[in-house]
Amino acid sequence: MSISEIEYTALSTSENNTSHQNNFKNDNNRRKNLQKLSLPATSLMSKTETSVNKRLCRICFDGDNTNEMISPCKCKGSCQYVHNDCLTKWYESSGRGSCEICKYEFLVLRLGFKSITKMTFPKPFSDEMDDVVDFYCAFLWFGFILSLIIQSFSIGIKNTFYVVCLFKGHPIGIALTIVGMSINMIYYTEVLIEIYEKWYIENSRFHWANYVLERRKKFNTASLN
Repeated sequence: MSISEIEYTALSTSENNTSHQNNFKNDNNRRKNLQKLSLPATSLMSKTETSVNKRLCRICFDGDNTNEMISPCKCKGSCQYVHNDCLTKWYESSGRGSCEICKYEFLVLRLGFKSITKMTFPKPFSDEMDDVVDFYCAFLWFGFILSLIIQSFSIGIKNTFYVVCLFKGHPIGIALTIVGMSINMIYYTEVLIEIYEKWYIENSRFHWANYVLERRKKFNTASLN
């Protein structure tokens, strides 16, 4: 056998070994790729099962277990659960005591006022200009009424009444004054009541009853009777 034939035989043998190694590597790579392709499906299923089993608050969309999660109304599915604190904040901002979806009237227990450090001062019913103006005018109006009451003790009710009239002693002026003061008294009294209700809600602590538990209690009571 010549030297060239020996070299050709050795070269062909090395090429065959290299091709076998490449095929082996390709097979391993294919197996790894198949394993990688199968992983997302499994992880996706686990994530889906977790998201289904996990309770999410319908207001903040968080499932944190440190805050109490309740079911305050008849809603089911993704709208069933809500945090007690989130529902309290929603109630403070909206002033509504019923669910916007199922219209169920929430069962709420007032626990008293908040601590002094957390309490807030009265403020307008909303940020709109009309509510802001009514807020300050209501306090100015009742400040004016309070000054008239104090003045009536010093100079008398009759003299105080004539001071208020635009045309002192004139029947038309007296009538206009009485009508105007009556309208202002009714309107600004309603404004102050709304301001007080908003302040009362914002500075109170509430605990919302769980609809599911309440329904079970009623069912157990009915079954016992």
